[in-house]
Amino acid sequence: MAVGAVSVLLLIAICHCIIVWNASGKTYDNVETIPHNKVGLLLATSPITPGGAHNFYFENRIKAADELYKAGKIDFIIASGGDYRQSQRNGCDEPGAIRDSLVARGIPENRIILDYEGTTTRNSIYKAKQIFELDSVTLISQKYHNERAIFLAELCNINAVGYNADPSPIRRNRIKNTLREYLARVKMFGSILFAGTPSYSAQTPSYDLISTTTSPVEIVDTCGLRIYYPNYSKIDLVCGEMPSKDDVSVIMFAEAAFTGELLDEFSHKNISSSHVSNGEYYSGFLCKRNRGVFTYYNGEPHFVYQGGFLKVPWPKYMESALRESAHYGGCGFAQEMMIHEGKEIPHTRSASNTNEFRALCMIDGKLVVADSKGRVKFGDFIKTLLQVGATEALYLDMGPGWNYSWYRDANGNAVEIHSTPTKYATNWITFYK
Repeated sequence: MAVGAVSVLLLIAICHCIIVWNASGKTYDNVETIPHNKVGLLLATSPITPGGAHNFYFENRIKAADELYKAGKIDFIIASGGDYRQSQRNGCDEPGAIRDSLVARGIPENRIILDYEGTTTRNSIYKAKQIFELDSVTLISQKYHNERAIFLAELCNINAVGYNADPSPIRRNRIKNTLREYLARVKMFGSILFAGTPSYSAQTPSYDLISTTTSPVEIVDTCGLRIYYPNYSKIDLVCGEMPSKDDVSVIMFAEAAFTGELLDEFSHKNISSSHVSNGEYYSGFLCKRNRGVFTYYNGEPHFVYQGGFLKVPWPKYMESALRESAHYGGCGFAQEMMIHEGKEIPHTRSASNTNEFRALCMIDGKLVVADSKGRVKFGDFIKTLLQVGATEALYLDMGPGWNYSWYRDANGNAVEIHSTPTKYATNWITFYK
C-alpha cells in the first residue's frame, strides 16, 4: 500500500514538474512586457461559487482581460464556458457573465466572442485551433491554470503565452485550488493519452468576426503619415530574394537594412552590419549610421540602442542582441535609430535632409511601419512620429526602387506601395499572417 501511495505521489510530482518546466518564461504578470496577440482566450469560471459566494477568481480574470485589451495587447476576447443555469445549483451563463462584465468596463461587445463549447480547458484550447483557427493566443487565467493551458495549446501547435490574473485573497481558497490543480494536471495527461479529440459544431458568426473584421494590414492616415498595422503572427528578415505575391502567408514587407554595392549576385556581406535571417546569424559590412538594432524572437519585438555615435569595433551589446535572436530562431538587423524610449536621439542624417521616409516603430504597444506622405524633412518626420506616440523608431531603407513594398488588403490582394522595385535590393522585413 505504501508503494502505491509513493507511486501516486511520484506521478503527481512528475506531471506537475513537466507543466511548470514547459511554461517557464511563457507567463506574464506585467501587461507592459507581454507580447501582442490578436486574440485573448479567457478561460471560464463562474462569478458565483457552487456554494453561492463571490468568486474572486472570476473577478480577477475579468480585470486581467480588461488590462490586456486597454493596453492594446489583444484585439478580441473569447469568453469560454458553459450555460449551467438549468443544470447546476447557483449555475450561471458563464460566457454571458464574462461578456456583461467586460462590457461594463468599457470593452466593445463586438470584440467579445462567446464560446459555449469551452466547458473545459481542453475543449477551449482545441476549439481555438480547430474552429477559430488560431496560431497564437494569449491565455487569461491564474498562473497555475495558464501553465496547464499552455501545454495543451502547444500540443495543438498554438504559440501561447499566459497573462496571470491575481489569485483569491482568501487563503483557504488558494490552498483548495492548488491541491485541485495537482490532480487536474494528472487528469490532463490522462486525457491526452486516452481521450479522443473533442468535436464541435460548425463554424459560427463568432469565427467570422475574428477572421474577417480585422484586415491583414490595417492602415491609419494621420498627421501627414500613413501607418501600417500588420496583424502578424510571425516576422522574419528575408534576404536575397524578394517575397513573392504568390506566397499567401506574406501580408507585408519593406526593405530593411542598407545595401552596400549594386551587385548582380546576392551576398550577406553586402548588407549593412550583422543580421539574422530565419534564425541564422550573418556578418555584413560596418555602417556608421547603424546605431540601433531590431530583433524579433519568441513572438516579441525588441529595439536596442547603442547609446552614442558608433565606435569601432561594433558594439558588443548590439552584437549580443542579434546573436540572442539567432539563438532563439528569430531575426534581426541594424539601422539608423531615430527614437528610443519615447525620445529623439542623436542621428548622423541631417534634420534638413528631404525625402520620403519610412520607419519601423512601436506605437501604442504595437509594431508598425510608418511612411511619410510625400517628401518631408527628416527632422519633421521624427517630430511627427513622436506626435503620434512612437516610443521606438528605426529607419527602413528608402529611395527610388528601395521604397518598393506591398501589403495585402482584406480580400487578400497585394497592394503595391511605390510601384517600381530595384533589382539590387537585398533584404526585407517580412510580416506573415
